[in-house]
Amino acid sequence: MKTSTVTSLRTHHSEPSRDLLPKEVTDLSSAIATKCAECDTIRSEIERANGAASEAERLDAEIAVLQQQRVEVKAKAFISRQLADLTELDRQQHELETASRNAREDGAAAAVAIGLLQEQIGEHEAAIEQLTEQRRQAVVAWLTDRREKAFDRYLTALTELGPIVADAVAADRALTAVGEHRSAPPAQLLLRELLDVTMPIPYTRMQRQPYGAITPIMWLRDSTYGTSEAQQLRELLQEAGVLA
Repeated sequence: MKTSTVTSLRTHHSEPSRDLLPKEVTDLSSAIATKCAECDTIRSEIERANGAASEAERLDAEIAVLQQQRVEVKAKAFISRQLADLTELDRQQHELETASRNAREDGAAAAVAIGLLQEQIGEHEAAIEQLTEQRRQAVVAWLTDRREKAFDRYLTALTELGPIVADAVAADRALTAVGEHRSAPPAQLLLRELLDVTMPIPYTRMQRQPYGAITPIMWLRDSTYGTSEAQQLRELLQEAGVLA
């Protein structure tokens, strides 16, 4: 009885901690990571679209600089009574105006694209929020189950402790019967202390009664615990002629 109980207690104690997260949690984490990566990609596209939208403004600024240069060249030519040579400036302005026109078209398309991409970001962020809450609920369920199973092992250990204490109490009483008197038999004192002190029990596992909550461990509610074991030992000693 003692050996099996101790072995059981050791098994409970040495049982490896299950640190692996449930597949549901890891799957949700992977889904969240994927959505976050997609958001990063969309944000990169928004930056690219913003660049395309601002390109037309940059080209227009360059055109304005060329136009100012044209004015200055013509002014100098006017002062020197010469014909202004605007060939190179005209070529550059023509190229810039063509590029600016294309950039405006690209910018208009980019502005629409930005709106669509921002909608996608909103959808992804909403999905991430939902997945995150699902993962939190899955973790709560896993941790709750882990705690309740630990409580089960704890209560089992307390239940299995009872017969061990009973054997010790029975031996104490038999020692007294054979003349080995002690003012404070250790096992009986231990039992008295266990019964007097409220053993910590998770409040969710206490048995509710009209007059209050009581421990679910039966032997902790038995003030005569160990009596039957003591009687068995006494009868064994009587059969051997040790006791009358």
